[in-house]
Amino acid sequence: MLARLRSSLLLSVLAASGVAAQETPPPPGQEVTQLRARHILVQAGDGAAAKIAAIKKQIEAEVAREVAKLPAPNNSDKERARILDAAFARIAAKESACPSKTSGGDIGWFGRHGVVVEPFAKAAFAVQPFHMSEPLVTEFGHHLILVTDRKTVRGTEKGVLPPKLPR
Repeated sequence: MLARLRSSLLLSVLAASGVAAQETPPPPGQEVTQLRARHILVQAGDGAAAKIAAIKKQIEAEVAREVAKLPAPNNSDKERARILDAAFARIAAKESACPSKTSGGDIGWFGRHGVVVEPFAKAAFAVQPFHMSEPLVTEFGHHLILVTDRKTVRGTEKGVLPPKLPR
């Protein structure tokens, strides 16, 4: 029930930002990939493309500065991911036009088809975890996406099974 409520809330938040479509669980037995992501939405208008590009550069510069401060043994991909996630969340909370800004732009888990609009899904699924997309445009505005996780789930008669854990 909690998962259904969370999914419903995610769709409501995404619908309010113009990103979401209708959620469809995978067919029983079929495995699908899901992503967890944050995003920043800048509403279309004069200067929107420049603003979203500037936001991306701001995040990249902040991450580079903070990673450079780390001592060599701590200068790892894990630390870079932590710094990127925090910087993206902070800037999403300040700059995004999406209601998800209250959670640092976190839009939760979604599949490749049926949850978010196609240009958004295409861009998100082209990115590896803890990397940002290039700025993209949908009919709702300009977006920047940070993928924070990726998992595989299997459909059941009642929805989905938990993700497969690495062995």
